[in-house]
Amino acid sequence: MNKIPSALIAASLHVASKNDVRFYLNGVLIESHADGAIIVATDGHRMLVVRTRLPWDLGKIIVPRDACELIAKMKGDVYFSAVGDAKRFKADRGGQAIEFAAIDGTYPDWRAVVSKPNELKPSGFDPSVLEGVVKAAGVLRKAFGGKATSLIPVTGGDVTAMFAVGGITDAYIRSAAFVVMPMRDSAYPEALCSDALRA
Repeated sequence: MNKIPSALIAASLHVASKNDVRFYLNGVLIESHADGAIIVATDGHRMLVVRTRLPWDLGKIIVPRDACELIAKMKGDVYFSAVGDAKRFKADRGGQAIEFAAIDGTYPDWRAVVSKPNELKPSGFDPSVLEGVVKAAGVLRKAFGGKATSLIPVTGGDVTAMFAVGGITDAYIRSAAFVVMPMRDSAYPEALCSDALRA
């Protein structure tokens, strides 16, 4: 079936790279998991990971940013299928379709970032990085939740912090979480956590 709501792609664009020399970051990763599709986007400073219950049998593909921007405008459930060889795909919503070549590269191991949340502790974050996180969370809440809720600080850390998106009520979305890298500038020693993130 390979159905992905366009709002998930739209939210991902707020944290995906635009013109990074690491070309594989200039797109959104969609991969299969036992429970359903997982959507991941990162620019190296922040990351969005959304686990869904939506079936996905196309393996692991990186959808390029230009295709993501068109998919985000389709407004609704978008159906993906393979076209010809293993690197070309089609995204279709009610006759509105685009074809794209998946990015041929290795996406960062996002599981290495989110697999040990209990080892993290509070740190400080660049407000401009958090702005994209808040915008992406707003897209997710509007499309899948209904009520405006806050980002929920799960953990913080010297290396990363994780924030869950609260208020998602869509039965197909298992969870959505952001991972944010801390500032390298020591001018901000205090954490800018839950109060600064309230939407």
